[in-house]
Amino acid sequence: MKLTFLVALSLMVTLAGMTGCQTTMAPIPVDATSDIYFQRAQGASDLDQFKESLSIYELFLKRHPQPNPVDLYSARYEIALLHKKLGELALSLQEFQGILDDYNDPVKSAGAPGWVRNLSDKLVVELKAKLPPPAADKPQA
Repeated sequence: MKLTFLVALSLMVTLAGMTGCQTTMAPIPVDATSDIYFQRAQGASDLDQFKESLSIYELFLKRHPQPNPVDLYSARYEIALLHKKLGELALSLQEFQGILDDYNDPVKSAGAPGWVRNLSDKLVVELKAKLPPPAADKPQA
């Protein structure tokens, strides 16, 4: 009887502790490398914490306004993809289109990875098919 009570009590304490826990990520140090930001953002995304992941990529771009082209375009791609995952399709389309526009400028896109352009192209087509066409401006009388 005593053993049953102790097991039940232990189980209740364990369950109570588990339901109250939430994963809280430690702040990212200002001098952290891009790898740290990308790992943290991907970890949050793997847990379906898309807003957290988005804020990490945005923080990376804020703290590193001129990263190398691979990191810049990778972060921008992930931001656009996260907007899509959050159901913000119009914003996602705008972000992907901005990426593609920058690829048309050889200075801006120097050193940018080709995979970002290829996937962005595909996602622009997909998003345009899902979104209603833009409303035509009505001529004024």
